[in-house]
Amino acid sequence: QLITYSCRLPPEVELLSLNAIVKQMAEKFTMLFGNSLARGDFRIDIQLEAHDALVMVDAQQIETAVLRLLQWIHRRVGVGTLTIRTSNQIGKVRLCLMDDGPALREEEKQQLFEPFQGIDPEIPDLGLALAHGIIRQAQGIIHVQTSSQGTELSIDLPLASTEAST
Repeated sequence: QLITYSCRLPPEVELLSLNAIVKQMAEKFTMLFGNSLARGDFRIDIQLEAHDALVMVDAQQIETAVLRLLQWIHRRVGVGTLTIRTSNQIGKVRLCLMDDGPALREEEKQQLFEPFQGIDPEIPDLGLALAHGIIRQAQGIIHVQTSSQGTELSIDLPLASTEAST
């Protein structure tokens, strides 16, 4: 996956439902966060509101990007609730990843998607930079909002034209 991204190989795009992608990933969420979920100190709330929202994406790449973002949230927060919500917007579909942890400092927010930035300065992390690159390659944008109520990473992807895909 990193080789595909770094070499800028063309993604293998297909017409997919964002809700279906999130549903397929639900099992991986359990594998990733199994111990925290079993103890009850970390909870995932999935809200699929993007009805009939189709996107042209490389499913494996989008899954990789979202999993990298979720891993970052889990490492950052550790305890609490992660809400994953899809919603329809005008001309796009939004995937929101919201935690209820502490706010990011402004300098953290500014450097969030820089290579080798991570939770622990001793452990370089490419995960967020990789996720950001994948989302951009899919013609998407990531927005970051943070407050004392938590941090929200919103991924906007363009809605697919069903005529263009046939």
